[in-house]
Amino acid sequence: MKVLKVVMMGLGLSFAGWALANSIEEADQLFFKRGEGSNDNEKFASSTRAYKAYEKLYRSASLSQEDRSYAWIQMRRLDVARGGMLEGATQKDREEVLETCVEEAEKLTSVNSKNQTAQYFRVSCAAIRGKLAGLLGRVKWALKLRGAQADALASTTVNGELVGGFEGGGILRVMSAVRGNPKARTLGLYNPEEGVDYAKRSLASPATMSRPFEKPLTGEDFYENHFYLAQAISSLGIQKNDFSLVNEAREKIVATMELMDELGEELPKGREPEHEYYYGMMKKLKGYIDECEASSSWATCLSKKYDD
Repeated sequence: MKVLKVVMMGLGLSFAGWALANSIEEADQLFFKRGEGSNDNEKFASSTRAYKAYEKLYRSASLSQEDRSYAWIQMRRLDVARGGMLEGATQKDREEVLETCVEEAEKLTSVNSKNQTAQYFRVSCAAIRGKLAGLLGRVKWALKLRGAQADALASTTVNGELVGGFEGGGILRVMSAVRGNPKARTLGLYNPEEGVDYAKRSLASPATMSRPFEKPLTGEDFYENHFYLAQAISSLGIQKNDFSLVNEAREKIVATMELMDELGEELPKGREPEHEYYYGMMKKLKGYIDECEASSSWATCLSKKYDD
């Protein structure tokens, strides 16, 4: 009987491990389906199903530390996707997931300020949450972002140089998005020259293998990096009243969109919602430039487009 009991216990442990591994795989499958839906609210629901699957795993006592960290990252990726890209979803829902993201990231950065992954989600979710806020709310989130940026940049600094790391140079991309957006001017965060520098550094991020993606991804594979470089260059053109810079940004957009069209199904697997969203953002920015080009006050025209 004792032998049988030991054997059964062993089988039970093996089954638990197998079931958990299957659950991680199933959560990943839900993650890859996060873009399913005919509108942003349906896509939000699809993403939330994946989030809940990872959350259940994260709370499992039998999960390894490596898998628990992975589940946490996936939850935060889904926070960024739901809060940042699904613009047609209910704003309250978007605000809540972003605020949760910031809170969860700050729990880790308060313990270890060098945690680059947590710093990325901290500044990313704070920046997006600020975009959704009214004027007073933007000030609040801008102050939070200003308080976080030094530690965030320090976490992606190697031998005194800013180097793109987690998520295709994610921290540098976020800072480029902020520095290159004219809306950040009144918040004291606008600096398009820095925005250009940060975006170029994020694009130079080395190839990194990251679950659940099947192949290593470089900074070039994160097409949002290309968009934010174009945004920063166009903002610099507005600041300098130099349309040649704006045209350079447009050429960058056109070249990137043509590359994405050419690659088609060969684009990195698993990031289809991001590809779709940033392709649309590039198309929108190009449309703004095309529309304002003929105006004698093109800089004012473009600035207003950013404010819309």
